Amino acid sequence: DCGESVTLEVVDNPLLAEQTSRQGQLRLALIKGREQVKYLGKHLLRGKELALTAAKIGERKALVDALVSASFRQAIFADGEVLREQQQFEQAFDAGIGKVVMIAQEYGELMESLLQPLHEIQKKLRSLGLSAIYAAEDIGSQLDWLFSAETLSTLSPEVIRQYPRYIKALQVRLEKLGMQVNRDRQSINELQELLQPCREALVEDQPLSFELESALRDFCWLVEEYRVSLFAQQLKTRVPVSHKRLQKRWDELEDELRRFRV
Repeated sequence: DCGESVTLEVVDNPLLAEQTSRQGQLRLALIKGREQVKYLGKHLLRGKELALTAAKIGERKALVDALVSASFRQAIFADGEVLREQQQFEQAFDAGIGKVVMIAQEYGELMESLLQPLHEIQKKLRSLGLSAIYAAEDIGSQLDWLFSAETLSTLSPEVIRQYPRYIKALQVRLEKLGMQVNRDRQSINELQELLQPCREALVEDQPLSFELESALRDFCWLVEEYRVSLFAQQLKTRVPVSHKRLQKRWDELEDELRRFRV
């Protein structure tokens, strides 16, 4: 992936080669689908610059680029397969390109629906006192991750449809915060213990297999469900989740990582 073009590169690490190839084939699809990219770049989140500024989730272009990448990934490369031949690529592209705009529009409309509640959250965060500084930092970190280009560009429709519930859970958390600062702090500690090693594994220099990287990302989304259960239990979770279940799952992933690094 050279930005405006793609090229061939010889890489001696097979996992890095696959990772590089996935990025390259996505870029190739974006170049080949330039009409869809241009259309979506013009229409996604159109006229929402001020609302995005108030929501503090990033610049429109960066968000749109991430959502367009996610829609191409989902429509054409959902199974994560590295395509080795031109015919494979052409078949995958032709089968998926017709879905790109529909997927991207769903993503964009959902993002638009979150802008007002995110603005309200930002206003509440600014009004928090020193006693809630740890909660403010944790919420800021959560929002940074949810709306980072890296996270958004890898979204599936199933995951992005959970965003309204995650944001609603944040609102509920802020409403209760004044009455349970200590309990909130305890929950933060639990979440950080679960998330920190997982996110560190995702940003290590050593490349991971596609399957292991996907499993680590899935774990991060399970922790988001756990946030809902901790701060807004009435909203319910997409899957059964608890600290014990998460710890057991992390132990399994840690074993995989350990074997992988040997």
